[in-house]
Amino acid sequence: MTKTQFVLDADLSLDFSLWALHTTLSGYALAFHLNKTLNSRFTRAQRDLKTEESEFAFYQWDQPQQGIYCELLQNKTLQQLEDQGGPANLFEVETTKEVYLLPEVKQVPFLLKIHEGIAPQTIKKSLERSEAIQLYYLLADKKLKTKLNILTLK
Repeated sequence: MTKTQFVLDADLSLDFSLWALHTTLSGYALAFHLNKTLNSRFTRAQRDLKTEESEFAFYQWDQPQQGIYCELLQNKTLQQLEDQGGPANLFEVETTKEVYLLPEVKQVPFLLKIHEGIAPQTIKKSLERSEAIQLYYLLADKKLKTKLNILTLK
């Protein structure tokens, strides 16, 4: 019996720019704020982004006439754990764990994924004026190991 081995040689380079956004705003408040500062039209997607572990809030801005397609992704969510059937807890506190879309950048609460239509300089100028976003920066392609979580969105 011969053994067959297949090698997957896929190019996982990013064809979009990915910005890290640090803010204390919730997802819908950040989408509203970006709509004001960027003059964008982020709306909640019909379905959240699902991974094997959890679901993440997902907002998109799609204007095909102008050639714009951007996404706002939540990087951190809380997943409720199943009750293990142990003794009843005195305070009935639900057990949760933090799950990350991109675990390499756990400190980043939101990701702004820009496919096309907006220049990075425009984003930078708009985010500089924002008072609600404390820190923003472009994420390097080489730093991301779990690219598949965000590659298949479009």
